[in-house]
Amino acid sequence: MKKYFLLLLIFTFIGCTDEDPFTGEENLNTIPEIGNAVFIQDNEIYYIEDLRNDVISKVEAPAGEKTDVRVNHAGTKIAYLNTDGTPIVIDRSGNIMETLSNFTNVKDYNWSADDQTIYMLIGNELKFHGNAMDVPSISLSPPGVPSNSMPRIFSLSISSENELMYVINKFDFTFGYGEVLIIKDKDGIKVNEAFINNFGTVSYCRYSTNDDISIAISEYGNNPDSDIDKVLVHEAGTFSLSTELEFNGNLIGPIYRSDISYMLHGGEKIRLRSFIDTDMFDYENDTFSPTSMDWK
Repeated sequence: MKKYFLLLLIFTFIGCTDEDPFTGEENLNTIPEIGNAVFIQDNEIYYIEDLRNDVISKVEAPAGEKTDVRVNHAGTKIAYLNTDGTPIVIDRSGNIMETLSNFTNVKDYNWSADDQTIYMLIGNELKFHGNAMDVPSISLSPPGVPSNSMPRIFSLSISSENELMYVINKFDFTFGYGEVLIIKDKDGIKVNEAFINNFGTVSYCRYSTNDDISIAISEYGNNPDSDIDKVLVHEAGTFSLSTELEFNGNLIGPIYRSDISYMLHGGEKIRLRSFIDTDMFDYENDTFSPTSMDWK
């Protein structure tokens, strides 16, 4: 059995309290309202309408393999990828609204902040379904990523301000494979952050609804039977390290929101974590073990 650990780096300190953090169902009325989240378990899609009161419903989606689930900001549409990597858009009753059959082998995708567009990463290119978005172009060879390093983009996200964030996997003859995080706005590259991950890879990068950044990394420690899952978190408008916290847990789809100071994620359980003390969970649901999750 592998042991899982999470190292969370928070880039703007959230403060502290002299009181013990609340945990357990008896204190659920003290957590903020959490809703409009989706997850996949055993190839079934579920919608979280009200986490505090465990209002979680199964979506009667069509048969067929489902991966990489997403929900739009309005909570009216859900999307997933089929076996061809094609996005299927359904309503919350499971009725198919659209099959984006012109797009296959989608590696990453999401809705724009206004829900008018689904943007997709296919190969190393950004594609749109709906209105084209006015976002910066992808740079495959920014500083630190030579063109002969076989750059490959595998995760991409767009903020509400149309900033473009993506992760390039590259090969370095000194360090081996590693990743570079790029954030671009209309004025050009504003962040160029290298991750040397000889023992693992960046899993994905994601903007939250209020533009906080979550960067999920899976690494192998000295023990080959151990995984170390990190989430690098930058609050909206910041990109500098201020503190470092550590706690155990295997994470799926972690998303942090600074407006309520919570992270929601799947994995072995559905968990809601307060950043007051990350060793404690303010909510746990062990009925479900999501393998894909999204929250808006």
